[in-house]
Amino acid sequence: MTVSHETSAHADCAKRRYVSLHRQRQVERTHAALLEAALSFIADGNFRPMAKEIATKAGAGHGSVNRYFGSVELLYRVIAREYSVAVVVAAGIDLASVDRARLAWLIMVGQPREMS
Repeated sequence: MTVSHETSAHADCAKRRYVSLHRQRQVERTHAALLEAALSFIADGNFRPMAKEIATKAGAGHGSVNRYFGSVELLYRVIAREYSVAVVVAAGIDLASVDRARLAWLIMVGQPREMS
């Protein structure tokens, strides 16, 4: 079976580089574990967990949050955008007409998000 270099290369990488399926799956598992760990902290009422705490709970290295998301604030942004309902429910807020992504960001970061 021949594997095309184009299908195995990172899209954001200027040079073509082979990435094994095992490594791709490992990256996906670690990414998901970091998100799950952060959401677990939120469900327990800790809306601003530290990157080191998230990585430890996910069973990943201490720099994993920065490696996979860029920073803990960017991880918060992903959660506020994609898991806003979970954050709002964990905060005990039941507002049907509120912008959940903005509210989740406010809960997690403690200040309004600048919209551009």
